[in-house]
Amino acid sequence: MALPAPDQAFTPRRSSGGADVSADFDQAGWSLRYDGFMQEGQWTAPRKMVIQGRGVVLKLIVDRWRFDG
Repeated sequence: MALPAPDQAFTPRRSSGGADVSADFDQAGWSLRYDGFMQEGQWTAPRKMVIQGRGVVLKLIVDRWRFDG
């Protein structure tokens, strides 16, 4: 999951994507929102994300995650 930059203030928001996590946040004029999650092996990972700010809207849809380790 995306994390806020540690050296700047941010505002956490309750996730709208259905998982029991508080991961959505606003920071530096940008808003990151998770719109869905998926199960990938033992992990719950973001499926849909929306990043919005400064006149830009980015929508990211993930088909699969690969976790090495």
